[in-house]
Amino acid sequence: IHCPILGQALIQKPLTEADYGLWGTMGAEQISHKGQWASYRMSYEGNVDTLFVVHTQTHRRYSFAGASVGKFNRERTFAYSRKDFLELVDLETGQESRIPRVEQYDFSADEHYLVTLEKGKGSQLVIRKKGKVIDVIANVTEFDWNDANSMLVYATEANGFGVVGYLTLHG
Repeated sequence: IHCPILGQALIQKPLTEADYGLWGTMGAEQISHKGQWASYRMSYEGNVDTLFVVHTQTHRRYSFAGASVGKFNRERTFAYSRKDFLELVDLETGQESRIPRVEQYDFSADEHYLVTLEKGKGSQLVIRKKGKVIDVIANVTEFDWNDANSMLVYATEANGFGVVGYLTLHG
């Protein structure tokens, strides 16, 4: 018995207006330094956006609902912001660690340092190397890197006076 191709087609559900909310817009985010990992975002109208990280060869994938501002550090760590905290993900093990009240963050160019601006009772600039806090500067209002991400400048305020300082981070 022969059946024509038309008879073998699957029945498809017609789209309705209620289905439109399930659609999302995909946008590229970042690629890790050596290209082993890539991140992309799915944005949904009226729903929580989701950030995805995928290994470019094995297709291992992580998803982070409500995440924003994702950055790679080497091929092993991915950091992203969610509301008022920073989440660090070990891409090899999937283990996550959280740093509360992070307003701004970045990695140094040599990828050894994580710098965070943390709010709480006061604002402070926290410098971490390999996960360990090595320096804390109180009353920091903002910081920025040079073009090479090897030196940062920061502003502090205390007793109505502003002061500018800088740090060189390497090795």
